[in-house]
Amino acid sequence: MNASEPAISFRELFAYTDYLATRWFAYLAEHEAALEIQVGGETGTLGKLVEHIVRVEQFFADRLLGQAPDEKPGTLGVTDLAQMHADASRKFEAYLTMPGDNNPRRTQMLGTRTVSHRKMLAQAALHCVHHWGQVAMEVRQAGLPVGIPQDIILTNLME
Repeated sequence: MNASEPAISFRELFAYTDYLATRWFAYLAEHEAALEIQVGGETGTLGKLVEHIVRVEQFFADRLLGQAPDEKPGTLGVTDLAQMHADASRKFEAYLTMPGDNNPRRTQMLGTRTVSHRKMLAQAALHCVHHWGQVAMEVRQAGLPVGIPQDIILTNLME
C-alpha cells in the first residue's frame, strides 16, 4: 500500500465494530426474545452467536496485549456481553495507541501458525462486522423489527 492509496485505519474499523455492538446490545436489551432466535450451526441461538462474537473479540484483544484470557464461564446475559465487548474495545484502543510496542508486523504463534498482529487486528474487526451482519439477517428473517440500517456509510465514523 502506498501513501496515496485510499485506506481505512484499524481505529476506524474498531470504531465501527463498537458502533455495531452498541447498537445491537441496546436492541437486544429491548427485545430479549430475539436472543432465542434459532440460527442453526454450532451456536444454535442468536444469544450464543452474540456470545461467540464477544468471546472472539476478547480473545484477540488479550492476545495482542499479551494478557491471559479472562474466561467467563456459563451463559452470559446481554449486560455481561456488553461489558465484555467494552473491555475488548478498551484493549484494542490501548494496543493501537501503545507507544512503541504495537508493531503490526510483529508475530506470534496462533495454534500452529505464525501470524502478524496486523492479521489478528483484521481478523478481529472483520469477524465482528461479518457476524453483526448475520445478527441483522437473523433478526430480520425472524420477522422482528431491525431498526435503522447498520451500514458504515450512514454513520459519522469516517469522512
